[in-house]
Amino acid sequence: MPKYYFDTNNGDSFVKDTEGIDLADHQAARKEAVVSLPGIASDCSTDGDRGAIITHVRDEAGKLIFVSTLTVTEEWIA
Repeated sequence: MPKYYFDTNNGDSFVKDTEGIDLADHQAARKEAVVSLPGIASDCSTDGDRGAIITHVRDEAGKLIFVSTLTVTEEWIA
């Protein structure tokens, strides 16, 4: 099985995945990236009212193959 690496960036910090995950194919890597975004966002706070969590997916050769972004908006009411 090929290995995929998931680097994350929330605007304040960049975390490079050095371990990777063995997955069946590019589609499985895409799904993993998209499904993981809400969990990553819950562990991060945005700097202000709006922010984005970005996941860059690299293949075994280090080539960027997919990018997913989750935009987070925070707003106090009252």
